[in-house]
Amino acid sequence: MLDFDRELEKFKPMMDIEHIEEQLENETLEDMIDVLKSFGNSLNDTHSSRKEG
Repeated sequence: MLDFDRELEKFKPMMDIEHIEEQLENETLEDMIDVLKSFGNSLNDTHSSRKEG
């Protein structure tokens, strides 16, 4: 049978909505920066290979 007291002891409240929004914004910004860095590296690699060739 389910022990409600034990289950309540394991309960951890969720973050406030504001904290979740901040975390998501930070993660989204980091993802966008990673994409831009990758794009920049690709452009540099392409530019370098054209100079050599």
